[in-house]
Parts: sequence; structure tokens; C-alpha cells
Amino acid sequence: MRLARCAQVAALPLLGLACYSAPQASDPELASATQFVQSFYRWYVAGTNKGSGWQDALRDSTALFAPALVTALRADEAAQRQAKPSDGIVGLDWDPFLAAQDICDSADAYAVGSARRRGQDVLVNVRGKCWQRKDTLPDVVADVRRRGPSWVFVNFLHAADSSDLLKDLDDLRRERAASQHGQRAK
Repeated sequence: MRLARCAQVAALPLLGLACYSAPQASDPELASATQFVQSFYRWYVAGTNKGSGWQDALRDSTALFAPALVTALRADEAAQRQAKPSDGIVGLDWDPFLAAQDICDSADAYAVGSARRRGQDVLVNVRGKCWQRKDTLPDVVADVRRRGPSWVFVNFLHAADSSDLLKDLDDLRRERAASQHGQRAK
């Protein structure tokens, strides 16, 4: 079980942009990426706590995500929807944007931390504030990239296990394909 597992930002209701560490004022791009990520998480966590999940965020705010991520998430969702009860869970069994099965329950329970560049992307740390932990690892690292005047999420890195959402979705896709191939061979 994994416990430690945005079109335009204007499309999101801006619900306050407090961060646990000050955005990098000396680098406007890092500050802009940090603000984008913070806006998304305040909106997303509030919706998740009202019963909306990542599927609703993907459906309602597709433009916030890179096409490859949208395609992989939709394929995973479709596979789970088409699975028979006897198949069990064949897709994600955790929240892909929070990298968790158990999430913090208040809209401000996730804090956006430091941001850094990696090639054309900006990596922004996100950490839940509801557990009393001694470590300082982020729960998830949002990988965002400029697309025109705004940003999009291209991946979500999992600090706890050195994996990422796209890799996890590909692994699940391969497992489903192998299982289907094995069933046909019987």
C-alpha cells in the first residue's frame, strides 16, 4: 500500500497561494510554476475531499495535463471499468496526483515547497501536512512544463520509491497485457 504516493491557471478558482517556502522570487519561471502547482493542489484537494477524484479532475480540467499523461490515465481508467469483478483491481489503487491512498482531509493540507529546473521542466515538491513525520521528503514531485503562456503537468514523481506516475501506468498496462495474453494461451 502506498501511503506516500493545470489550460490556464485562470481556469482554477484561486483559493489562496500560501506556500511553506517562499517561491523563488529571483527566478520568475520557478515562481510561476510554483504558483500553478499550488493553485492546482488547493483546488484538487478541496474537490477530492468533497468526493471528486482524479477522474473528475482529468475530465473537467484535461488542459492542465500533457497529452501523454491524459492518454495513459484514461487507458488505466478504462481498463479498470472493463475489468470483471474476478479480475480485482487492474489499475491505479491510489490517488495519482497525491501519490497516496490515504489523503490529508483539508484543502490546505498539502504545501508546495521548493522548485528546481530539470531540462525544460520544473519540478515542484508537494508535501502533505497531516501526518506527524520526521522526514522532510515530499509526498510527490509535480513535473510541469510550459505550454504557451501556461503550464501543464507532464508527470508526478514519487519521492518515497523513486518511481513516477507514467512508469507506474506503463507497468500496469504491461501487467494487464501479459495477463490477457496468458488467459488466451490457456
